[in-house]
Amino acid sequence: MKVQNSAIAPPLFSSPPEGGEGGVRGIGKAALIILFSLALAAGIAARLYNLNNVSKRTRDEGVYTKQAATLVVNGAGGVRRLIEEHNRYKALWIYPPPTRIGYTGLLAAAMMASGRVDEKVGAAISCASGVLSLVLLTVMGIRYLNPWAALTALMFMSASPM
Repeated sequence: MKVQNSAIAPPLFSSPPEGGEGGVRGIGKAALIILFSLALAAGIAARLYNLNNVSKRTRDEGVYTKQAATLVVNGAGGVRRLIEEHNRYKALWIYPPPTRIGYTGLLAAAMMASGRVDEKVGAAISCASGVLSLVLLTVMGIRYLNPWAALTALMFMSASPM
């Protein structure tokens, strides 16, 4: 038996029932679109507003920035030097090892693209990830959740400092 797509997750702005108006429980399509747009805009604005307001970064952020800058300036040889230095000095073992190349590689690529080698590049990556998360939550929430559950999740995530 073939399952219809609408049986799994009904569309957010479905056609009105016979004799009723469009939207969800008396709220029209336009009102829902406005509510989702406001929540999404508020979340994006909060992330952009807080992009440059941190005066001091954590030690881990400094370590990742140093590792990525070394990768940009010295290439793979610089990373080998960082690994040797990390293994040689036990005091460095409390910091992230230079073998975590996933985020470091992304940070180095962003540094090369922007021409900067400071902590603000990592903050920009974090901000972009936060905005992308809001957009993905909106799309997935509209697709798989009740509109009110999706809107509630979006409002909570928009207000979240994460």
